[in-house]
Amino acid sequence: MNQLTWRLVLPLTVISFATFTKWWYVLPVDAPDTMMAGFPLPFVSDGWHTSMSLQIFLAEFIIDFLIYFLFWFLLIFFIDHYLARVKIHRLLTWTLWTLSTLIFTIAILIASMPDQIIRVKRDWDMQVIETGYKLIWKHQEGQNLKNTTKGNNRAMVNNYWKLSICDHSLPRLCGGRGPERSRRTGFMLLGHTVQDFPLSHIHLHLT
Repeated sequence: MNQLTWRLVLPLTVISFATFTKWWYVLPVDAPDTMMAGFPLPFVSDGWHTSMSLQIFLAEFIIDFLIYFLFWFLLIFFIDHYLARVKIHRLLTWTLWTLSTLIFTIAILIASMPDQIIRVKRDWDMQVIETGYKLIWKHQEGQNLKNTTKGNNRAMVNNYWKLSICDHSLPRLCGGRGPERSRRTGFMLLGHTVQDFPLSHIHLHLT
């Protein structure tokens, strides 16, 4: 089993750790909405001081890596002892170690960039908004969600400020006397609840 660990379990751990993960769309306390990644624990997140930076959390990373390693170790052990002897061809060993070495090298280069922040563990609380699973060659759904949410929020703000109301019809806001007949609505305008005004005097300019 020692040979299988070095020739099969360890490279499979590195390859699967890099290719299959879980994305997390979270809202940290006193920080902007953030994308994170890691399974079962998020161990890397977007940096906040520059757009290309990352925050890497070592404790969560080690736990995740050990869980991947334990999964492959138990799987190979069960197959080798109870189903059939596992025999590894030299070409397969060479291929797996080449891929895992390449992945390891790229990970070290990314982590060593000067903009990266490496912490022992995550030191901020967060609210998880949405999660999902992804393979490395598939487009990240969580990033689409983040971009869509930001776009919707920006559009809502723009439309909010483009709401214009004829001021002579709003006694509560303008101090004037409006028509006696009005219809009840529920618009929020500049922090005020406008309940009684003619709908004919409202002009919504939405783009």
